[in-house]
Amino acid sequence: MDIVDYAIVVFTVFLLGLFMYTVYYWDIDAWILITRLGDSEFYLIASVLVFFLVGSPVDAMALIASVLLAGSLNISLKYLFNTPRPLNPLVEVSGPGFPSGHSMVSTSFWTTLSLVARRKTLVFLSLLVVTSVSISRIVLRAHFPIDVVGGLVFGFMTGLISYYARLTCGERLGGLGMVLIGFMSLVLGFINVFLLGVELEASTSLLGLSIVLFVYAVFSQGGICIILSRLSTRLLGFIVSSGFLLFIHYSTKAIIVYYRIIGFTIGGLVVFILVPWLLHRFIERG
Repeated sequence: MDIVDYAIVVFTVFLLGLFMYTVYYWDIDAWILITRLGDSEFYLIASVLVFFLVGSPVDAMALIASVLLAGSLNISLKYLFNTPRPLNPLVEVSGPGFPSGHSMVSTSFWTTLSLVARRKTLVFLSLLVVTSVSISRIVLRAHFPIDVVGGLVFGFMTGLISYYARLTCGERLGGLGMVLIGFMSLVLGFINVFLLGVELEASTSLLGLSIVLFVYAVFSQGGICIILSRLSTRLLGFIVSSGFLLFIHYSTKAIIVYYRIIGFTIGGLVVFILVPWLLHRFIERG
């Protein structure tokens, strides 16, 4: 095992211990902590982390695509089925119940990551995260069991779609599969924001980032991805980029829809294009 596998094992042991403690003592605060592993903010930061720290930006963009597609599709499906949630939830919830967004997005992300990385240690961690998050949604009365099962099924499907889209790319971002995923995410985001007008905080951010994914995939057909070689440079990119995205997320919550879409479009361009280019040009080349 290399250092990445050891890090995965350490995190797995920690999460397993937390899960066992939570089940044994039935600690609601601990269940809420676990359910945060399914929050959209978590996967936003996780995607940026993978984008800068993994060896292949193409693999990272496949993960970002899986989160955007799963997130936008989940919102559309919720309002298509329009099913109720359990009474008296123990956490803040919004929108209809089926399918569970936490289960769907986490399953999509971890499915794609496991298939792309092909590490045995990561498979167990992925199963543990998805299982614990899904159970937490039922325990906290945020969803019925059928909502969680639906999230798992649709999340696994979008994860597979994102993985096979990545296979069309080779070492370039502009493969046909990535273009199609960007287009699907873009269309779903447009439907959620402008036709349904639902869950605007989430749907506007997903739409803004989907615009970037689609444009990047289309115009990267003949271009090689920028790969940052130094670990210190990649860490700097992650810190700057994640901080910038979180700033946009929290500073535009109460702002008009169009401004939030524009904010996340600009944020995506800065994070996935401008920051890597600047770091490569001015730091890596010295």
